[in-house]
Amino acid sequence: MDKPIKSAGGEKASRGCPRCRSKRFWKDGLRKTKKYGSKQRFICRDCGRRFSESGEEVNIAGKVGKSLHSGKNNHEIGVASGNASDKKIDDCLSFFSGENVSSHNVSIVEKSLNNLPFYNSKHQVCAQKDAKNLNTTTEIKTVAGESQKIAQDIKGKILEFAWHLKKQNASDSTIRTFTCLLKKLVNNGANLEDPESIKEVLTKLTVSPNSKALIVATYTSFLKFQNRSWIPPKYKRQDKIPFIPQEAELDALISGCSRIISAILLLLKETGMRIGEACRLKWTDINTENNTVAVNEPEKGSSPRIIKVSKQLIRVIEALPRKSEKVFGKSNKTDKSHSFQRQRKWLSKKLSNPRLEKITFHTFRHWKATMEYHKTKDIVHVQRLLGHRNIQNTLRYINLEQAIFKETTDQFHVKVVDSIDDACKLLEVGYEFVLEMNGKKLFRKIK
Repeated sequence: MDKPIKSAGGEKASRGCPRCRSKRFWKDGLRKTKKYGSKQRFICRDCGRRFSESGEEVNIAGKVGKSLHSGKNNHEIGVASGNASDKKIDDCLSFFSGENVSSHNVSIVEKSLNNLPFYNSKHQVCAQKDAKNLNTTTEIKTVAGESQKIAQDIKGKILEFAWHLKKQNASDSTIRTFTCLLKKLVNNGANLEDPESIKEVLTKLTVSPNSKALIVATYTSFLKFQNRSWIPPKYKRQDKIPFIPQEAELDALISGCSRIISAILLLLKETGMRIGEACRLKWTDINTENNTVAVNEPEKGSSPRIIKVSKQLIRVIEALPRKSEKVFGKSNKTDKSHSFQRQRKWLSKKLSNPRLEKITFHTFRHWKATMEYHKTKDIVHVQRLLGHRNIQNTLRYINLEQAIFKETTDQFHVKVVDSIDDACKLLEVGYEFVLEMNGKKLFRKIK
């Protein structure tokens, strides 16, 4: 039976989220550990960070030594708990596994160690396979030293590449994406110094051609940074038809999510912003008198714009806490996306509607563009609303609108008036002028 956690374990939870210090969080089950028993896991409701209520650390060096040389003294590996070597192994493992090793149990550490792609170019020996056959302490130290050096070299090159992108004025999201893709290649056994191993890993990866094309572009940029080149494999990008949900499904997500996520979803629905643009929104961009929102920091080279919104959205935004200059806090769009995914999954099960699982932040942008074109039939207006520089990116919504409203495009309400005042009233409620005949003006509106 698991031992109950000590009283000190609840102190970290009482202090709140370690990232944003919020006191609002959900419980996320228990995580069993060998030394401390069951530890409560939490999810921050504001920034989406997951954390445990216990701050105790696991003796990584002793665990690694025991897993490598079963039945021997744990200190034969040459490291002890708390020294510099312990920290280096901890960093090495956490880099390849993507986990915080100091807060996980032994099984995760052993799994991370067994998956490390150690290469020995002189002897062409994979240390991963031969580690179990080592019989002497010297050999264990040699393997650990070589693997640690390789891991540090790879990590250093990726960090240098990230700094190069930063100096080239690349966005933080681009730097984060490129870095994660390079780490993904390493975790799947690729050698960043050998382009042929990259091609082999790409062949085995079960991802879409679009994702493979992005990985190829990332590695090409990495080689260019090193003044090298390669013959990249060709993966053609495949355009997909965006998923356009019903408005009732969007409203269900808006009403069922937490306060901050709900405010973000309502903003995306009314403005068609990208999630990155919404995260950059500042309080000074909100005009409460004219009910407008200004997009002063657009993404992907889009044009800045001012969008008219409803009074309801202004009231929702004004009710949010003002903890920073940004409307939705300091957390990035990745954290907000993870928080939204968890809440969306829970609402999908609660409402028994699996279609909700297909709705993302960008789905609101596709829905707004499609509905706006259906309402105005003005593709230039839709282009300005979305901030597209090239109208070719906006023309896709014409086909979407025609496909969605195909059954009703031939059914209209028709009005005939003979005065300017009556014509203005019809235009205000969505009627469009068709023609003038015998002094009468004909208007129509889709049913």
